[in-house]
Amino acid sequence: GICVSYLYYGWFQERLFTNPEDRLGPSFVLVTSCITNVLVALVWKTIQQQMTTSKSAVDSSISGDISSSTSKPAILNHKLLVATSFCYVAAMTSSNEAIPMVSYPVAVLAKSCKLIPIMLVGQFVERKLYSWTEWMAALFISSGIVIFHFSRLSGHASKENDTDDHYQQQQTYGMSLLLLSLLLDGLLSSCQNLLKRTKALPDQNFTYREPNAVETMLYVNLYSLLFLVPWTIHNGQMEDGLERFWEASTRLLIVNGAVGCGQIFIFLTVSWYSSIMTTTITTTRKFFTI
Repeated sequence: GICVSYLYYGWFQERLFTNPEDRLGPSFVLVTSCITNVLVALVWKTIQQQMTTSKSAVDSSISGDISSSTSKPAILNHKLLVATSFCYVAAMTSSNEAIPMVSYPVAVLAKSCKLIPIMLVGQFVERKLYSWTEWMAALFISSGIVIFHFSRLSGHASKENDTDDHYQQQQTYGMSLLLLSLLLDGLLSSCQNLLKRTKALPDQNFTYREPNAVETMLYVNLYSLLFLVPWTIHNGQMEDGLERFWEASTRLLIVNGAVGCGQIFIFLTVSWYSSIMTTTITTTRKFFTI
């Protein structure tokens, strides 16, 4: 599901960002994607609630209503969800802003090396220890991607005008944005892992619970709009995007539909397995995108 959804997403995303005639601002495209993801998550949550309500009614009729008055109510850690949303928005914005300055295969390959920064950030933030086998696996995957990167771009580099200072500055700035995106991807992975940890607060009358996949998808995209909408208005991409919305509506519909389906599988993988497992899947699927 992840591979197929993001294969279509990558192809149409490059056209939306790099074709001068059809180009839309990356922040505006991300706003439309988040709105679509919120709607998809709401539909998913409604269906899930109806199924849960029916099952709970059957279970209650069999076992009776048994509750504990001493247990603390469990709520979601919305502060951590907001931090997760910020890392998600900042990472996506950095990589999307870098696409016009570097080729899309370069951006994909750079993002494919995010296994190592995710493990490094996880070791410092979560105090998580990885085995030598896991480190070697991440190193071999990243090394293979780097070798693949140079083999593809060696012929392309000879065709570029290396003496163009403006081109060199664009490449440097684009690569800086990609490095920032890698760091934020590491922080995003750590936030997702911390969300899965239940935490009881001794001085409070509640405890934090782990969000399920649909709740994570809903709130991450909803809180992302709090950061994206002001930024998109500030950089002028909102006005330009609304003016050209109907011209690119078909491509936007395909992109957002692919992202919505892909995010369902991504958040299910994060919920059922782990963030590092999700990263491994999304890293290997980028070979199909290229």
